[in-house]
Amino acid sequence: MSIIQSDPIPRKYKKLTYYMRNARINNRVSHSWIFTYAGKEYPKSFVNFWLQLNVCQNLTNTGDRCGNCDNCQNIIRRKYPYLFEIKPASKLRQIVIDEIRELEHFLYLKTNNEKKLGLIHHADRMTIQAQNAFLKTLEEPTPDTLLILLTSNVNALLPTIKSRCHVISLFGDRYVYDFYGKDKLCEVLATMTKGSGAKTAASASYSITRILEELQKSVNNNDEVKDKEIELDKYRESKEIEKRLVNQFEAIKMANYVKVRDDLISAVYSWYAQQYIIASGISKMKLANPELCNDLSDDDKQNAPHIHFAMRNLYLVEKFVKTLNYNVDEKLAIQDFCQEICKKN
Repeated sequence: MSIIQSDPIPRKYKKLTYYMRNARINNRVSHSWIFTYAGKEYPKSFVNFWLQLNVCQNLTNTGDRCGNCDNCQNIIRRKYPYLFEIKPASKLRQIVIDEIRELEHFLYLKTNNEKKLGLIHHADRMTIQAQNAFLKTLEEPTPDTLLILLTSNVNALLPTIKSRCHVISLFGDRYVYDFYGKDKLCEVLATMTKGSGAKTAASASYSITRILEELQKSVNNNDEVKDKEIELDKYRESKEIEKRLVNQFEAIKMANYVKVRDDLISAVYSWYAQQYIIASGISKMKLANPELCNDLSDDDKQNAPHIHFAMRNLYLVEKFVKTLNYNVDEKLAIQDFCQEICKKN
């Protein structure tokens, strides 16, 4: 069978593909994504890139998909056995609840250690019943699953769905960080330099932990959690129903927290990655997320760390990100990371 070449990704997505590859390399891939786009047609080359990146059997040294393995080729041919696509097909051009239930059934099928992919085209055309059913899928995700919603009208989706997914705008070329404490986080990271010592490390560790605590409070007080609390109070006398609702309640809080925590951790990685880029002599204006480097003056080279130090810091943050993939104490992991960054050696 002849090899079909992957369509080239438009140059305008260069920074965004860099971000996505880093997420894949560091195993920080969320199970649910929303890709927003303009017009009637979605950027197929970018969607294929992300699907291939998650199932490729031979990632390159730079973390890119090989494009030639069976999985990469099957994505292009739409013959990947664990890909489930939904498109509006009824006369009303809607996606109904039965289709979402079929997807849910598919996600529980066993695979040969391959990732299951769910791709919903024109996700804004899901009926309210279908969206509520899909929300349950997001609340209790199956292992090794990647869900992608494609839409040109993200505002038509339930807020609870949007809050559970990483939203990638294909109007431009960047992932926008928007979480409580982002500016404070960047200030804290700027204080940690090689040899700055234990006191600086302790202060930075405390500040980052406090930001995470505030993020947890915010997700515990959002409308979705409050609604679930009200529902839970109605069934206090029925132990069986109460137990089920408590489990759902805790799962919702954890899912919301993990999403915002992942945004913060991703921002930490991006901050150090951009420090390395600046140390390599590239202008701050060419960064994917220059807003994360507002602590720098216009003279990038003067403020940039030595490239060897920048490389060392990037290695340490990659180690930190991988550590958090395991069931570890977050506070201890943050403390260890800050201490490592601030060491003299």
